[in-house]
Amino acid sequence: GGAAASALEEQLRREREAEVAEAIEQLRRRKEAGKHAPDSRAAEVERLRQILEERKRQLEGATHVSFEVEEQYAGLVVGKGGSNIRRARAIEGVISVDVSEGDAAAAAGAGGGGPTGPPPSPTRCRAAARAR
Repeated sequence: GGAAASALEEQLRREREAEVAEAIEQLRRRKEAGKHAPDSRAAEVERLRQILEERKRQLEGATHVSFEVEEQYAGLVVGKGGSNIRRARAIEGVISVDVSEGDAAAAAGAGGGGPTGPPPSPTRCRAAARAR
């Protein structure tokens, strides 16, 4: 259980680091290519616009699940140190997992450390997940 989850989390971390390194290298190459081809900037802007449009379509068709958890069970949902929330965020197809404490925090947009930070302490935890 725990060792397998840790190994999986480590593998996911390494994969994300490799993806980031590749993205940085692609940006560097594009920057170099842009110095020699002024039209490449317009083409890149158009390519990014198309990516954003596709992402928008994906989000519009996303499934949204929201639920409230009684205070006594919130810790089980969040997991030790937010482990269950991190695992949910790592599932392929999950776009976001948001955790809020109470209705006031949810209305104010508060709750947790953002998409990758630890979730808040579990009091009247409210969680929402969107998936493709």
